[in-house]
Amino acid sequence: MSRLTRRDLLAAGMRTGFAAAAGLAGGGALFAAGRARAQGSGKKVTARLSHDLAADDPYNHGALRFAELVGKYTNGEIDVQVFSNHVLATEPEDIRQMRGGSLDLALIGGNLPGIDPRWSYGALPYLFKTYEGADKVYEGDVGHELLDSLGEFGLVGLSFFTNGYRQVTNSKRPIVTPKDMDGLKIRVPQNEAWIATFRALGANPTPMDFGQLYMALKTKVVDGQEGAASVILTEKFYEGQSYLALTAHIFQPVPLIAGKKFWDTLSKDAQEALRRAALESARYERGLVKEADTSSIDKLKSLGIQVSEVDKPAFVATTKPVYPELEAKIPGLKAIVDKIEAAQA
Repeated sequence: MSRLTRRDLLAAGMRTGFAAAAGLAGGGALFAAGRARAQGSGKKVTARLSHDLAADDPYNHGALRFAELVGKYTNGEIDVQVFSNHVLATEPEDIRQMRGGSLDLALIGGNLPGIDPRWSYGALPYLFKTYEGADKVYEGDVGHELLDSLGEFGLVGLSFFTNGYRQVTNSKRPIVTPKDMDGLKIRVPQNEAWIATFRALGANPTPMDFGQLYMALKTKVVDGQEGAASVILTEKFYEGQSYLALTAHIFQPVPLIAGKKFWDTLSKDAQEALRRAALESARYERGLVKEADTSSIDKLKSLGIQVSEVDKPAFVATTKPVYPELEAKIPGLKAIVDKIEAAQA
């Protein structure tokens, strides 16, 4: 189990030349063939796991725990290398590379609706009521159904990590009621549910790649953003912001996913080991995120960010029309929403 940085990646390319660099950037067919030959032969298989967040985020600690457990449960046969901070690629490219076979594993937050619009459920406002309710969904029948649905897109869903509850920051003013959102230019992922939610709140939702957000906040290209408190802290988004509103508007599922081309090279025993490691590391990560919700907010306060509680019932009521709006556009979305709500009852 190891964690690689962009510097490690470049150094590897310079040491081993074009062939190795090409393998790191792509070369999925060659790697898949090598894995197929190595599997069951006692040779170590290296698998790369990519994600968008910083090395000190709970996200990454969960990914490292997954890598550790995979090594343990496969007796060292599979070595998972974790690439944090979108050092390999951002989420949309991670999805494309997993489907093509040149990336093995990734944590994917808000970009799955790009291949299956039903995954917009993950950005519906106030759908998940509590951490405990989310656990029931993620580890119950509906969670398994959602993970299994990725199979038709060349992906294998393993478990659910999370970013936790997302909050709103901005550089203009405190937010207490939805009216305070009027006209604020808020960065959101390229996701219809996010856009609809912030449009309903009266903001100006601005889709933008996550990797561009830090500079966009610093240079005032956007007024604010929305994300988990731990991410606001570890990505240093607070450096371009003055106000944090505890809206808790979205509880984001983040599935741990394998590319099917990689998955199919593994033995049944190895697949079972990865599933076991994925479930245990997801529980570990969700626990870290829950703890970080409070500690990160306290830390942001100490850094001078003004924190405000919001009129939660007003936010819930204002965003409620997002549900029928999206359910009318996305076949199958309402059925998923109904199952998620029933699982939390």
